[in-house]
Amino acid sequence: MTNQSPDLIDDDVLDWRLKALPTGLEGRSDNDVRDAHINLFDGSIMYPAATLSWPTIERNSAAMRQFMASSGVKFAPHGKTTMSPKLFKKQLDDGAWGITAATGHHVRSYRAMGVNRIMMANQLVGDAEIRYVIRELMDDPGFDFYTFIDHPAQAERISSACEDLGLSRPLNILIETGIKGGRSGIRHMQDLQPIVEAINRSDGRLSFRGVGCYEGIFGPKTSTSQVEDLFSFAIEVAKTCIEADLVGEEPLILSAGGSGFFDLAVHSFRSAGLSVPTDIVVRSGCYISHDHGMYEDALQDIRARETETGLSAPDLHGALMVWGLVQSTPEPGRVICALGKRDAGTDLALPQPKVFGTPGAGPNLQRLDSHVAVAMNDQHTYLDAPDTSPLQIGDLVGFGVSHPCTTFDKWRCLYAIDENYDVVDLVRTYF
Repeated sequence: MTNQSPDLIDDDVLDWRLKALPTGLEGRSDNDVRDAHINLFDGSIMYPAATLSWPTIERNSAAMRQFMASSGVKFAPHGKTTMSPKLFKKQLDDGAWGITAATGHHVRSYRAMGVNRIMMANQLVGDAEIRYVIRELMDDPGFDFYTFIDHPAQAERISSACEDLGLSRPLNILIETGIKGGRSGIRHMQDLQPIVEAINRSDGRLSFRGVGCYEGIFGPKTSTSQVEDLFSFAIEVAKTCIEADLVGEEPLILSAGGSGFFDLAVHSFRSAGLSVPTDIVVRSGCYISHDHGMYEDALQDIRARETETGLSAPDLHGALMVWGLVQSTPEPGRVICALGKRDAGTDLALPQPKVFGTPGAGPNLQRLDSHVAVAMNDQHTYLDAPDTSPLQIGDLVGFGVSHPCTTFDKWRCLYAIDENYDVVDLVRTYF
């Protein structure tokens, strides 16, 4: 596959397929949007609309870059959060070691977006996916790929395909660890030996590169001891693999992936005391936009653990908002906004109103206190509001979201805005 730059990918003609696009921009390009001097409040945008504060994106990216540099670890943010080549480029330009994928589709998409190092933090199982990865490795010597396994049958499937297709270099694998009742990952030390034997039987077609886990399965209020137990198990597996002489010349990788406990991952893995050179690779993805809900709460917990971990929490802020017009005030205490489940994720919590302004009157925003979203339909949000609510028909309400992943995937493009709510770019997504 020929890799493309984000600028080439994002050069499609603008048309009706993009929600919120001003009608005057149909048939034009992304570059025209930058030069059109559009403001979120100038009345030209069809709402609802999703926005990213670009100054906040830049600050979040710089803050995580500083956190990783000061911690001495590498960073492969999960791309499924945004599926955006523009944001991938920002992350890679700011020092990301690679981008993390979960599916074969992700891998193929990332390759089209120009990503040359991918960690597939999931099992590579399907024949089509395995063949695709192998052919990419054969066609591009600069492609650096890693995948997880937790069963000898996976190792055998990949090894057999490598032999059949004639891959002349090893395919990198990490052994995944998990917890009882969780998702993938070996549960017990006795699960490890059959995988070690399968790797040894591959005759060099598989290269053991480390151990990975995903602590994001734990909720934000989980006892930290449970999270640390998962990391300890991963370290125990890594030590056993070292004793089994699986580690080659490259540093052994210890990798974890959630956005709520990445500080504990860094702290635990830095204290592992392994006898071989080690790279710690953290895969948190939500930091780039952050949110106004679950991950903001998780960040406060990370700050509360600073004394325990010796790590200063990155200074992250919510960059993603979704905007909807007030369309009805049918009774005292009730406001209906034209924004719904088609526009914002509701899997963890309802989006909540933060600010409002009036289109056509400029971005003179006011905070919304004592207004709470209590229900959503496909296209409507119900607000409990005080009888003295300042909201009027036609006002534009900005909602903060919880868990950005399931809001990004509802938008083919989001508006990047500056501090004055001027549109400075489009951020396209490819889910």
